[in-house]
Amino acid sequence: MGAAPDSAVAELRAALSPEAVVFARGEAGYAEEAAGYNAASKIGADYVIGIANEDDAVAVVKFAAANHLPIVIGATGHGQYRPLTEGIYLRTHRLNKLTIDKAAHTYTVGAGLRWFQILPQIREAGLLAVTGSSASVGIIGLTMGGGVGPLSRKLGIAADRIISYRVVTADGEAKVVSKDSYPDLFQALKGGKVGLALVTEATFDALELEHVYGGGLFFVGDAIEPVYHAWVDWTKTLPVEATTSANIVRFPPVGVPEIFAGKTVLHIRYGYVDPGASDEELRERGEATIAPIRAAGEVYHDTLTLLAADELGLIHLDPDGPLPMAVHGAGLIDIDHEFVDTLLSFAGDGKDIPFVATEVRHWGHGGEIEAAGANTVNSIGGARQPYHLLTIATPVEELFAEAFPAARDAFYPALAKWAGAETNYNWAGSPDDELWKKLWSPEVAKRLEAVRAKYDPNHVFTTGH
Repeated sequence: MGAAPDSAVAELRAALSPEAVVFARGEAGYAEEAAGYNAASKIGADYVIGIANEDDAVAVVKFAAANHLPIVIGATGHGQYRPLTEGIYLRTHRLNKLTIDKAAHTYTVGAGLRWFQILPQIREAGLLAVTGSSASVGIIGLTMGGGVGPLSRKLGIAADRIISYRVVTADGEAKVVSKDSYPDLFQALKGGKVGLALVTEATFDALELEHVYGGGLFFVGDAIEPVYHAWVDWTKTLPVEATTSANIVRFPPVGVPEIFAGKTVLHIRYGYVDPGASDEELRERGEATIAPIRAAGEVYHDTLTLLAADELGLIHLDPDGPLPMAVHGAGLIDIDHEFVDTLLSFAGDGKDIPFVATEVRHWGHGGEIEAAGANTVNSIGGARQPYHLLTIATPVEELFAEAFPAARDAFYPALAKWAGAETNYNWAGSPDDELWKKLWSPEVAKRLEAVRAKYDPNHVFTTGH
């Protein structure tokens, strides 16, 4: 395996649209085209190629197959943790067309779009998109891992709102994929994440919904411990209208709002949705539901309010980036007060650990995320784990080689008694062989293996394993 002949590269360049780009390693423009959200990404692929339409996608896949060059696909670079040393890094960010059918309650997005780029237009159409937690993440990349978001216990995951995909498979053929057309690939794309096909666009259904209630409550100092314990009890009986997570954030002394500078904060994220409620009822029910958390400790900062359909990113307040990132995650079979004590002994206020964020997200105890979906035939991993744990490294790249792995390797084993059998791919970072085995149930993993073998027998689209 290695770089393609110059003649083949020249033929590819001639076949692509004027808006597309091809950069070989070392050429001017390579680094700029490769750059994405994760500023720590190590991109050393033979080629970085940016496509602008479906014909470009077909041409690049055929070029890759003919020259034995594995493809890694990236729109925003959020999920690019693994170093690339060969093949093609295929950028889709120029696929940025949005079409909304208000009457049908559907919208179609190009593979390069991010949520913040489409939500205002969808809101203007009187609709709400079922999103992930971060408005800056790429829509397609998120949904190929499932797409759990801040309202998922009621509205399901983003992938379950997909009606159809347009893809290019490893044979260089463009296909429309849906429950009626290539249904095995359709099911696999909704959670199988990698090694399947190049998605160029997807059509989703949307909801006729104007507002939700949500935001966050922030706690500091002595309030962190009692509030975290109260949060654990609260999640055990929480109605499905509410989705929540508890995130311990270590803010740096500069570069953040003054109210948070240098503080360790417990951020209780909270979204409440009730499609049949008026705005007044929504506010009342949302406030009544979160009242036990308000009562558990002194609130340091409060952002809870009615949110419009294009403001869902304000629930989690994830940073826009770019910034260096390293992450690790695990599904949790349950949590209790001992779990909280153990977690805080590593990551609580005053502890020295290179985690900028330590989040536990409540997915629900009765398979709510699966049951809430509009089309629940999918391949998402971890959907039946009631909680998920995610740690994000302090964004100082020098810590990624030793300090973060050392802290991670002490932290997760200490919580092993609460660990579940599965971890969602979008929370896995760069999964090693051991974590790869936990990304799906054995049944789903076997099915995905068969789909990959059927549609990509020569591994044109790399899985990283």
